[in-house]
Amino acid sequence: ELLELGVIDGIMPEPLGGAHRDMTKAAKEMKKVILEDLEKLSKLPPDELVAKRYDKFRKMGLYRE
Repeated sequence: ELLELGVIDGIMPEPLGGAHRDMTKAAKEMKKVILEDLEKLSKLPPDELVAKRYDKFRKMGLYRE
């Protein structure tokens, strides 16, 4: 539901049994996802990045009946 509402950008996979069962693996996956996202975002011009962020927050929680 959070993904559909635009509150989150994606869902990270967890280790089998949950992140609390293998915190090291969970942390490595989190680092990988964050670095990939930073790589993509760092290629955007600042004005485009700000515009996208503004649009995201304006749409957050928007729903259709």
